[in-house]
Amino acid sequence: YEADGYSFGYPKDFYNYSKKTYYGYELYADNGSTLKVSVGPRVNTDLTLNEQFENMYNEAVDKLYQPETILRKKDKERGCKRFIVNGFTDNEMTAAVYYLCNVYEDKIEIYELSTTIKGYSLEEKYHTNYILDTVYRMCSFSGTYYQPRSYEQMMDDDLGDKK
Repeated sequence: YEADGYSFGYPKDFYNYSKKTYYGYELYADNGSTLKVSVGPRVNTDLTLNEQFENMYNEAVDKLYQPETILRKKDKERGCKRFIVNGFTDNEMTAAVYYLCNVYEDKIEIYELSTTIKGYSLEEKYHTNYILDTVYRMCSFSGTYYQPRSYEQMMDDDLGDKK
């Protein structure tokens, strides 16, 4: 999807309902999973880029039960700082949540992926990982050089085609 100077990708067969929000979109799946995409200006310009980044990172970590930092780095090529944090919505681990965030001098991009876990079966873990992998690659979040891949490619540890 491309609009307003940004783009993101998502598996259309999985997310079957969407709605526009003030700064982005919310996508919904039949199993209760959601993907929220928000791209907006940095409102609090009194904070430095590093201060804004730290605030956003701490907010994401504080929202999660058993948070884990997957990525936290400065991207010199894009001129931003970014992080990926995942965890659960509660101590019963009913839903997994991934926050992907880019903080630029002039804007902030947030991708929040929430996936319902029913019994946390191995198949559901794979499904969650596939959705995250697709979003991750379509957003070029890590500067990846690979196109989105099929579920079968992921299961076979095939990295897929380069961009």
